Amino acid sequence: MTRNPVTKISVRGMILFILVIANALVLKTALITGNEWWYLALVITIPLLLILLWLIRKP
Repeated sequence: MTRNPVTKISVRGMILFILVIANALVLKTALITGNEWWYLALVITIPLLLILLWLIRKP
């Protein structure tokens, strides 16, 4: 009986993936609707994405 190796999934990587998808959806919705509130959401989520990228690259 052989076991499959367990792969480690980074929590930061999962959060990064979710933030990238969320930013893409917010940007698409902002461009389609033209509503300024969606652009405010980008002002909030893009810095979070940049902070997370900085934390992942930090040794």
